[in-house]
Amino acid sequence: MKNIIKTLVLVMALILALAAFTGCELFEKECTHEGTTELIPSVIPTCTETGMSLGTKCTKCGAVVLEPQVTPVRGHDKTTLLNTTADCVTAGVETWNCGFCGEDYDVEVEAYGHDLVEVEAKAATCEADGNNAHKACSNCDYTEGKEVIPGGHTYGEADENGNKTCDRCGEILVSTPAGLQAALDKALEGTTIRLTENVAYGSVVLGRPTKYNDTKMYCATHEYTTDDAAAFVAHLAEEGYHTTPQYTTTLEGLTVIGANGATIEGLLMTSGHIYGDAYDYVRDIDYDEGSAYYVTLNASNIVFVNVQFTGKVDINTSDADSVYDGIAFEGCSFTTGGTDSTANGAGIRFYNESNNGNLRNLVIIDCKFVNCYQGVYVANVNNIGVMDSEFDTTGHNAIAIQSTVHGAVDIKTVAIIGNTFKNIGNRIIRFGEIGADSTLIIQNNTATDSGDEDGEVMKAVSIAEGVTTAIRDNSWCGTVANEELQDAE
Repeated sequence: MKNIIKTLVLVMALILALAAFTGCELFEKECTHEGTTELIPSVIPTCTETGMSLGTKCTKCGAVVLEPQVTPVRGHDKTTLLNTTADCVTAGVETWNCGFCGEDYDVEVEAYGHDLVEVEAKAATCEADGNNAHKACSNCDYTEGKEVIPGGHTYGEADENGNKTCDRCGEILVSTPAGLQAALDKALEGTTIRLTENVAYGSVVLGRPTKYNDTKMYCATHEYTTDDAAAFVAHLAEEGYHTTPQYTTTLEGLTVIGANGATIEGLLMTSGHIYGDAYDYVRDIDYDEGSAYYVTLNASNIVFVNVQFTGKVDINTSDADSVYDGIAFEGCSFTTGGTDSTANGAGIRFYNESNNGNLRNLVIIDCKFVNCYQGVYVANVNNIGVMDSEFDTTGHNAIAIQSTVHGAVDIKTVAIIGNTFKNIGNRIIRFGEIGADSTLIIQNNTATDSGDEDGEVMKAVSIAEGVTTAIRDNSWCGTVANEELQDAE
């Protein structure tokens, strides 16, 4: 019995000793991690590297509660295509810029393949080829079933004057001096005449009358009605003239297109009294030397493009009823020899003796005046524009705009812009009388020299009060005479 008690005492002592070494952990419960977790931060994946998802761990025992997971690489965004070596039929490499990381990267790609769309038929014109209905790739020039219908002018057989007319647009191709004059005489509204290369066409007349009207008769100084025929005939006998018939004609929407090496020696458009056989103005009418004719001409929207004039262009009228409205020269050249007088030696003379505002809207653009006594001579005309043109070697004024017949004239608007002047014998620009309602726009012109003795490059004889000027940004080679014509600050 005593041995059993000793044994129990010894076991109890052993248990107590063991408990002292283990801190009594044998009697504690397992950790539940409740209310004791913290986050394990996530890692955002990049275009080229993996990331990690969010996790948690126990702050008491340190155990991982929610295991973080690997997140895959996101890959580059195809934000902007910078370049490609691939096309519809060839594989290649695309270079993109990634909108996420900003880096450029390459991607190998297969050929794109054609993206075929329907293309409607288009008729050929004088300006462009046409085609049938077919399919075409929207990404390249590949087509299926396409047939080209050639464009360009399709001129028919030559007429008695050698002129050929385009079947498509009606343009007239002229190859002889007689043919050009005939085409001008027959011109209808919207007519286009094209010159032939290296042909010298001589002098031509615009607006020759084609209609006879005997309701009035005229002579050089008097007008009579048919009811006063006896007095009319008596006066004509005293003056040495025959009866004067009246002609009227209209010329609208005419375009004349030059050609390389083609020249027109002189150009006349006139109305009012025509005497004798001057320029053979009245056609297909029998007349005697000394006969007098009276012509009323209405002309509008007349355009010359890239025409070389080797003589004077004279556009004038002495008829109060004639109206010239809209005459343009674009890309033309003018050469008159440089030795003639002011009126006859001008590259262009635009002259209205009636001073009634019926000559208006003259435009000269991108033209060249070489070796002319005077470049542009204008009298009694409303609205003139001379722009982007070159004046070289003029014996007198490069541009003269004035009234020489009936005193001061309201010239409305004069625009002289972007021209160059060199080797000018006198003033660059000379104005005569300028009416009160006029506007002068003189801008961005350049002159390299002037032959005027006092160094004047621009002058106005008379400027009415109220004239509006916009004169600025010019590079003159001398002084300007009139204070009203000085460049603006």
